Amino acid sequence: MGFSGTRAWMLRMAAGSLYLGLCLTALSGCGVGSEIDREPTIASGIRVDSVSILPRGSRFVLRDSLTRLVFGKFFRGYACSRILEMDLDSVSTGMPPAFLPLTRVRLPASADCALDSAGRDSLVTHVFREPEGLIRLANSAGRITDSAQVVSGTMSFDSLTGIFSTLTRTFSSGHYSVVDSAGQTPRYLYIDTLACGRYLNQAEFSPQGDSLKVRLSIVTLDPAAAPGSCQGTTHEDTVTVRKSR
Repeated sequence: MGFSGTRAWMLRMAAGSLYLGLCLTALSGCGVGSEIDREPTIASGIRVDSVSILPRGSRFVLRDSLTRLVFGKFFRGYACSRILEMDLDSVSTGMPPAFLPLTRVRLPASADCALDSAGRDSLVTHVFREPEGLIRLANSAGRITDSAQVVSGTMSFDSLTGIFSTLTRTFSSGHYSVVDSAGQTPRYLYIDTLACGRYLNQAEFSPQGDSLKVRLSIVTLDPAAAPGSCQGTTHEDTVTVRKSR
């Protein structure tokens, strides 16, 4: 091969290498042979199966105070999704009107992030500023899952421990009595004397060896905000006792 032939062969090789490099660059830009990236997406209104007030079984929530809620079994879509917002909508809607969950999630850009179909729970706080009265909480599908009365006042907490009588299936502590109506699990907490303007809010139980511990909360209404709430000197009250979770 002469000099001119060698030079032509070298030029063809260089051109081929340049063409191959341009092809690889183009394929890489189209995502062939590399990870496919996409823009992250903001999703609103993800699925939430239930919204519940804490402590569970509460009959009241305090107006203008932080109320703890549980968003039960929410679905974020991907394992590495980022929760941006979880709250209740600012106004109740529907018929009957209810507060729905307000959610925003940032879905990942990476194609390697696994799908996540597991339902998860999350603690949320909300301040109810509505006029006193009944409020309802709904899941993302609009089904009502909890309700309570908004009141102005204060919340106090107490506890008692006892062993059920095998004959009456009750135990008492001071003015309190816990009644196991089904003969299997405690069902009711009864108090025979409560001061005017005070009401049982909720009660939960947990086993303590052979005995049972009941934790409860009591709401005391603000007489200025509820002038008709105080009638008589004392009264009785009853609430369902739920198992602690």
